[in-house]
Amino acid sequence: MKPSFKNLLREKEFWLLVFFVLLYCLRLILFGESFFFRDLYLYFLPQKRLFAEFFAQGTWPLWDRYLHGGQPYIGAMGDATFYPFNLLYLVFPLLTAFNAIIIVHLLLAAIFAYAFARVIGLLPLSALIVGIAYAFCGVTLSEINLLNTFLSASYLPLLLLCWHLFLQGQQWRWFALAVFVAVMRLFLGASEQYVIGMVLLFGWTLCLPNLQIRWRSRLLSFVLLNVFAFGIAAVQLFPTLEMLSQSSRGGGHNFYAFSYWSLSPLRLPEMIFPHFCGYFDRLAASDYWGRNIDNDAPTTLIVSIYWGVPLLFFAISAGIGRGEAWPLSTRLRRFLLIMMFASILFALGRFLPFFEVLYLYVPVLRIFRFPVKLLMAGVLPVALLAGCAAERFFSARRDGDCSAVMYGWQPSSAFLAGLWLAGGLCVFSLALLTTSHNFSVAFHQFFFKQNGNDISQQGLTSSFFHTFGSWFLLTLLFQYRRYRVTSLQSLLAAVIIFADVFIAGIPVNPTAPREFYTDIPAVVNTIRGHLQNGRLYRALIPRNPILQVPANEILWGNRWNLEILADYSASFYGIPVIFHEDFDKLANVRVMQFKDILERAAWPQKLPLLSAAGVTVILTDERVFAEGAQFITDVPNASNLTFHLYKNPQALEPVQMLTSWEFADSDAEAEKAMLRPDYDPRRHVVLQTDAELSLFARWFSPPTLGSIPSIPAAGCQPAALTDIQNASTAISVSVRSKCGGVLVFPSPFYSEWRGEVDGFSVPIQRANLAFSAMFVPAGEHRIRFHYVPISLIAGGIVSFSSLLCLIGVMRIMPRYYRPVIL
Repeated sequence: MKPSFKNLLREKEFWLLVFFVLLYCLRLILFGESFFFRDLYLYFLPQKRLFAEFFAQGTWPLWDRYLHGGQPYIGAMGDATFYPFNLLYLVFPLLTAFNAIIIVHLLLAAIFAYAFARVIGLLPLSALIVGIAYAFCGVTLSEINLLNTFLSASYLPLLLLCWHLFLQGQQWRWFALAVFVAVMRLFLGASEQYVIGMVLLFGWTLCLPNLQIRWRSRLLSFVLLNVFAFGIAAVQLFPTLEMLSQSSRGGGHNFYAFSYWSLSPLRLPEMIFPHFCGYFDRLAASDYWGRNIDNDAPTTLIVSIYWGVPLLFFAISAGIGRGEAWPLSTRLRRFLLIMMFASILFALGRFLPFFEVLYLYVPVLRIFRFPVKLLMAGVLPVALLAGCAAERFFSARRDGDCSAVMYGWQPSSAFLAGLWLAGGLCVFSLALLTTSHNFSVAFHQFFFKQNGNDISQQGLTSSFFHTFGSWFLLTLLFQYRRYRVTSLQSLLAAVIIFADVFIAGIPVNPTAPREFYTDIPAVVNTIRGHLQNGRLYRALIPRNPILQVPANEILWGNRWNLEILADYSASFYGIPVIFHEDFDKLANVRVMQFKDILERAAWPQKLPLLSAAGVTVILTDERVFAEGAQFITDVPNASNLTFHLYKNPQALEPVQMLTSWEFADSDAEAEKAMLRPDYDPRRHVVLQTDAELSLFARWFSPPTLGSIPSIPAAGCQPAALTDIQNASTAISVSVRSKCGGVLVFPSPFYSEWRGEVDGFSVPIQRANLAFSAMFVPAGEHRIRFHYVPISLIAGGIVSFSSLLCLIGVMRIMPRYYRPVIL
């Protein structure tokens, strides 16, 4: 019999698993520290600060004015606007909510994996191993800094649990719950995770044995699940599609960008040797000796791919095992094994000879990025197979099974000899590495393409010791099993696996004191004093600076990034930035095109371009020798670099009326006009007519009045602009002018922005390549330039309609399809 969910709470193994998770998060719970690694401090936490700011100001989270000069907040996949747990940011302090969400979802990942294992028939101790393997393997822990991917992964076992119960009993409440879980995963925007989940779900649907449901019904149910999930999530998906259509990602990635982070075959030993490539939680470049493995991608996206020898040994044993004395059917185990190996194979990406063919002939793949993410597809299969093998190897009986089948399995002499031999090979390799200079040099050259040093030698020795230790303990456990069969052995197996992955996983997510986030760099207040209504341009930072920090910890390097406002980190302190790294390839494609022009230009040409973008403050390591740039101060920092802060008084205001313009027929012509020596964006604007509207704007574009004359009137006086009201999603201004002119907004051109003159719609033109403008006729007028999220409205209608349809299905289907009693 399978346990009820209430009984799960009474199982001591369940609470032991909870204890293990809390132990991993101990520094967050007891000392108030926070995870900070990479995207956590650079992107996710600043965006959650902005989410709370929206509601504190009484506005909806529609438009993000801090990144890329302005972009849709609700359309950015990483912001996960509709994810329910975001409400915690409205109730608790920012860091408290941030930490709580990570801790809760690590708990959910472990608990859902445990519950799924129990539902499919595994014993509590075997389910404990499944929960440990799923929550603590290197891939899962690495996902934490890819926050939305991690949050989505925590729901994967729950999705399979609901679907499994639906297929077995065809109770439609489980179908509805599966739809709800799929919607949550879509809200989180981790597209790769969603696809991985559906592949696993489809395979489970096909391979689950003893179902009294026809194949056609199974497949139809699977299709309906996705239809309802996409329909209900349309309120998030439609704004995302709208944003995609105007981004560089909308046209798909080129092969280089698509396959940039692929798993090098030289990194595969890291699956059984922790930190095989080095220590990524340290600051010194020499401490990560694997950076030469892939010259195209010297850093790595998934910082740890460690599963460990015990887990992989158990998983492969269960996958290839024969006979009926296994908790899962042969078909399911083979499917899980195939998923495990397929995840590793396709994660190799561009290192596979046929991978570019897939890119060319499977166009849908181009919307995804980074093949190494496909390792996530193997995490749950490995966990389930490991739990299955642990039960086969160490359980004395199957509790609740009316047949009371006694396993009593004992390893043979040959089996034990193989284990001891493998351990001996590990010891022999370790001895060669530590005693033979020639072997050590050859080893380093083969795997890391460099000569070894004391740091790498010590690190690899520690890694080999770790692997040998876990293998030695596992071998002793099997040896113990040889002489005596006890229920304690399952618990010992779980403890060995936990100790293995826990010790290897501690450095994956370093923590920082709260002051890492709460201490505001001195330069922030200086910038705020000069920013006015403009933006910051943070110039590129030279590579490989020499830092002067207290300790060799990545914490200090990341804090230095905050101190100098590297990349887009100024947004965390409420400073709008533009022309920074396009981290998710969702930035406006014209803004990125403008950025490319800017980076090629010298400072005398660069300054007018920055003025056209509304940049009032510049932070750079270069001395700016250009007319109009005003030096403010040098920025002290703990490095060999000196950064300089400049003010740009020539920047466009948030709204400015110009009476001189010209039309460009192409982007190249617009670029040429803007690079002329006499170009001044305060007096002259380069316009383009964008006939192509994006997805939803094309369908719902309102009628407009008039257009911009091709030739401006001569001798016009400057217009008077009064009663300017500037909000994040709307600008209103009163204009009085004796002749018609162009109202220029240094806001990126997005088709969901609308222009009105005295309540009548007017067309928005593309100005200065990437920004916005509208024509205002002579006279006195009230102008409104505002953001109308048409895609959100359309998505809301579809979501509500889909929800009604699901409710209807839930009421109708039970009348025609009664639960099947197996």
